[in-house]
Amino acid sequence: MYEKTTSSNFLPYGNALSKLVVPDGYSNHEYTIYEDRMTLLYSYHQDVYIEPMEGMCLIRITKNPQIDTPESFAIHRAIKIKAGCWFNVVPMSDYAIFQLYTHAKDERSSYTLPSPIEYEHIIPSFSVKEIKAYYYVVKRPGYL
Repeated sequence: MYEKTTSSNFLPYGNALSKLVVPDGYSNHEYTIYEDRMTLLYSYHQDVYIEPMEGMCLIRITKNPQIDTPESFAIHRAIKIKAGCWFNVVPMSDYAIFQLYTHAKDERSSYTLPSPIEYEHIIPSFSVKEIKAYYYVVKRPGYL
């Protein structure tokens, strides 16, 4: 299980938003991602915003990719990422679509990881054919 972007552990990198309000001067780019193997991290000089549109996705994020291993958080709603953080988004489902809002004059920097990080799918090792259940009703005196 992965932590969510609503977790307090995500606060060093940004925060989840109850309502996405993008500041003036920002433009959006829609991305459709299929690859769950990550080799690059990206960073911007100003805050960026991510809005999930379709599918489930995970953000891998760190403040210093040369020293720290990126942490993983499931994205459930729009988030703001602080300037200078290094991140990438990978799909948890077959694919994911998200909007990335960046300042129009900001430039993206990239960092190639020394080794790829793959998303580890949670695959059940057993199956349940049927669940049988019953309930017991306690009858109290005076009740039918």
